[in-house]
Amino acid sequence: MYSFNNILIATDFSPAAWQAIKAGVALAKTRSAKIVLLHVYPDRDESIDKNEETHYQNIKSKISKIAGELSEDNDLSIDSIILKGNVPNVIAKYIKENNINLVLMGANSGNMDSHLGSHTTLVIESIRAPVMVIPPLVAENVEYAA
Repeated sequence: MYSFNNILIATDFSPAAWQAIKAGVALAKTRSAKIVLLHVYPDRDESIDKNEETHYQNIKSKISKIAGELSEDNDLSIDSIILKGNVPNVIAKYIKENNINLVLMGANSGNMDSHLGSHTTLVIESIRAPVMVIPPLVAENVEYAA
């Protein structure tokens, strides 16, 4: 039997990722599990962008607000983490190093279909933890509260 008490939810702030967050919160509430919201932004090959710090602060503010509101509204422990690098590799490394029992990801951040995105596929292929892939609900126009 799996013990899903340490759940990672990868988010890129897309509708599919929001559905994964909602599913993860619902599951965590039934198990008193800890949630980690993880956003990975890709490395850039060019020289450091002057706006990178501003971009990072915007992401940090957004993910912290989401984690805080969900934590308070659902009486859960929800941490928010922002990392930089190759998205699937960074997610896989974080899962391995932090004893994650379950991973939730949106099916596809680029479109409103249920086809698996490349990051989701690569994460599934490179980790040993169970992965729940949550499709976006096309009928709903879901936005973050942040």
